[in-house]
Amino acid sequence: MELSEKDRLILSNQYEILEKLDPDQAERYQRLREILQRGYSAEYGEMISLSDPLSTEECKEVSSIIEMHRQLQRCNEVLDPSSRVDPKSLKFDGFDGNEETAYYLYATFLVETLKRWSEFASIELNSHHETLDGYRRMLEQWEASESKYKLTASDIGRIVAARHEEPVSTIQQLLNSTREHGYGRCIATAECELIESEKPH
Repeated sequence: MELSEKDRLILSNQYEILEKLDPDQAERYQRLREILQRGYSAEYGEMISLSDPLSTEECKEVSSIIEMHRQLQRCNEVLDPSSRVDPKSLKFDGFDGNEETAYYLYATFLVETLKRWSEFASIELNSHHETLDGYRRMLEQWEASESKYKLTASDIGRIVAARHEEPVSTIQQLLNSTREHGYGRCIATAECELIESEKPH
């Protein structure tokens, strides 16, 4: 981070004011003023810490994920008791504060600061494990539903199941291709490619 002399002077004056207004933090503000006055640029990060930005699309994705969980829970509640999905499987776990930090912070801002989706205000929004991939698979299924706001028991089950689906690996794709086209054809193709690659050019 680069700060001009003017920037340093303005910030130093601001910290001097804060030092007097907030005695409990006076020592910290005094330390920050010294950093600015002496131009210790390697320490500027202590003063200003900015999160990585979220794009408009990523912000919309967070909102969609939260709204999807609201609809899963609301629609499940109006189903016949015998058809309902276990409410525990519909719980919104939030995002990983370490690996999905920007998503976690934005979700917290929406719920706690803007007071949206108030039903999630009392839950811990730091999942402490990565959730985004699973949520994205769920979103695909939610978007594919006939009505996102009148989900059937089948819809809810399908959406919840998508979260725990493992993505198909490259090896699994190869095995699937082998089963579909036959081992002989797959091996023959590989041998032909090997022979072709060994020809002098």
